[in-house]
Amino acid sequence: MAYSASHLVVTTVSTRLSISANVSVSINTEDGSILKTFNGVNINLTNTSTTTGTDDLVTGGRMSTSFNGQDYSATMKQPDTKNSIYSKTHKTSQGSILIPASELRSGGSFPGVKLKGNWWNYRPEGGATPLALPVIKLPITYSHVFVP
Repeated sequence: MAYSASHLVVTTVSTRLSISANVSVSINTEDGSILKTFNGVNINLTNTSTTTGTDDLVTGGRMSTSFNGQDYSATMKQPDTKNSIYSKTHKTSQGSILIPASELRSGGSFPGVKLKGNWWNYRPEGGATPLALPVIKLPITYSHVFVP
């Protein structure tokens, strides 16, 4: 089942890419020293979708990349907003892929990231349906590519 608004809905999505080191920090209980372990590199995507009207729309999607012959992917998810103030017309979704330290090599380059997804309408009674074109009911999709 797809959701088609009976009124004009304008919606956009912008995606931000960030790359960060994934480091674990712990304290050695014997001597109090701080231990740091490099686990790899996180590739993080954050979608911000903006929507006109009162529809409760949010973007979903799947991010993917290939690095050293390995395929990695993650689902874009809404952050927990139970204890937050947020706008119905501005929503975020986030995803992160960890490239393990064991896969990293000196001289390696950024592998690029692909993101594909669509908009979902969250119903007050629960559940969600994809936003679709009227009449033909095809889900409206988006695609962002960050090239190496």
